[in-house]
Amino acid sequence: MRKICEEQVNRVYREEMHDQAYKRLNHELEVIQSMSFSDYFLIVKDMVDYAKREHIFVGPGRGSAAGSIVAYLLGIIEVDPLKYGLLFERFLNPERQNMPDIDIDFSDYRRDEVIRYVSKKYGEDRVAQIMTFGTFQARSTIRELSKVFEIDRDQVAYLLKQLPNHSTSLKELVKRDSSLQETIKNSSLLKEMFKAAILVEGLPRHYSTHAAGIVISNEPLTNYVPVTLGQDLVMLTQYPMQQLEAVGLLKMDLLGLRNLTLLERMVKQVEENEGKTINLKGLSLNDELTYNLLKKGMTTGVFQLESNGMKQALRAIKPNQLEDIVAVNALFRPGPMQFIETFAKRKHQQETVSYIHDDLKNVLKDTYGVLVYQEQIMQAVHQFAGFSYGQADLLRRAISKKNRDAIQEMKEKFFRR
Repeated sequence: MRKICEEQVNRVYREEMHDQAYKRLNHELEVIQSMSFSDYFLIVKDMVDYAKREHIFVGPGRGSAAGSIVAYLLGIIEVDPLKYGLLFERFLNPERQNMPDIDIDFSDYRRDEVIRYVSKKYGEDRVAQIMTFGTFQARSTIRELSKVFEIDRDQVAYLLKQLPNHSTSLKELVKRDSSLQETIKNSSLLKEMFKAAILVEGLPRHYSTHAAGIVISNEPLTNYVPVTLGQDLVMLTQYPMQQLEAVGLLKMDLLGLRNLTLLERMVKQVEENEGKTINLKGLSLNDELTYNLLKKGMTTGVFQLESNGMKQALRAIKPNQLEDIVAVNALFRPGPMQFIETFAKRKHQQETVSYIHDDLKNVLKDTYGVLVYQEQIMQAVHQFAGFSYGQADLLRRAISKKNRDAIQEMKEKFFRR
């Protein structure tokens, strides 16, 4: 892995960036090797290389893996973390000892080809897709048990009408609804059925295959977990995802993305009809006509930009550079969503850009003084409290998970600095 990365770093980075890139590369390689994840990176690279050889469309990278220069130099992602100020510790934090998580997108109708390739190459007894369990919810429990207890059809219709579609437990629903309590009290059959329902609710009802996850083992999987035969003769684990991680198996996410299939078809149609070859990686990031469409919110079919709320945000911010599209995507989340208007006004000079503290200018100047990215939180606490990026990531994670105890603990450390 080091050999490949060192060859690439000399090719990709010019003189002014070379030393910084080399320093970052050495740091990442030390962390990856100390956590014994080198083979994981090479396996992911092998999958991506296979897909590209077979002309299967692969996404340019998503999620925290874009913060790794190793992933960039191996060709797993196509986003330069140095250029966009992305932090490695957000992806792989030596202070958290978490499993790396590289999500790879493939065109949806050819994703199975990649899984079959992995299964053949690494051993059909060592590769499996992941089983997920659907459980009995309030409504499905009543539907099934009403057949067993031979409840009158009208009574079943009444009971289902009382139960909302969202997932609230039967116990809670009965406790809250006095008319439902009265109905149950007046029927010994319903009393028995609801006693059984409270026991049955939450139990596995059926199994299916996880939409993206596969596991690869260095030994036959049956040494670790029970398996069954899934689709296309690829095995299926009989443990769900959380239990697989608990026994030390590494999960990889291979996602099938409809938007990549659309892109693939467009490229093929242009080649067939116009005789032109489109290189998607060679497209300009400053195309005025594209930005005009984005400013109008004409983004139906564009990955992550097609909801009505997102279209509204695009019309307010009026992106005219790639960084604006990235910012819109990050702002359109439950936390920072309230700052979309502030960001838009400051971008269009309708409001003065202000900072909580002057020392934050370097961190927030590109986003007009608005905290948009989780990396900015990490950079801010690194600068103010001298946290290492690993510690800063622990705080970021505590905030995103709303873990009050962890936040309080980090807050005390912050003020002690």
